[in-house]
Amino acid sequence: MKHLFVVLTVVVVALTITACTSLPREATPTSTAKPSAFPMTINQSDGVDLEIAAPPKRIVSLSTHSTEDLCSIGAGDQLAAVEGYANCPAGSKVKPELDAFKPNLEAIVGYQPDLVYVSSDQDGIVEALRRVGIP
Repeated sequence: MKHLFVVLTVVVVALTITACTSLPREATPTSTAKPSAFPMTINQSDGVDLEIAAPPKRIVSLSTHSTEDLCSIGAGDQLAAVEGYANCPAGSKVKPELDAFKPNLEAIVGYQPDLVYVSSDQDGIVEALRRVGIP
């Protein structure tokens, strides 16, 4: 019995050491994807085409998921304001916050965005943004 305990201890230690040993890393593949070219046309969820002439520099995100996605791809610096339930970096209050459930056109315009991302057309905000020339 004592002999079995020693053998099991050696096996556990050996497995632990093996599991903790770093293996050589594989070479990271390089991307062959070409960067998106501007201007680009995007078909919006309401069927209206939107042409974006250049990469957006000031984005207002009225969508928590979009804010999180933009932060995760490294576009947090481009966010001028965000929906109140998600900020960038996550859990912070770094960016000014807006209410997506009661969007305020004047407040949005005040951040001088060149793109506003919404997850729903609350209170007709999409058409109001189109009227003032903000995509």
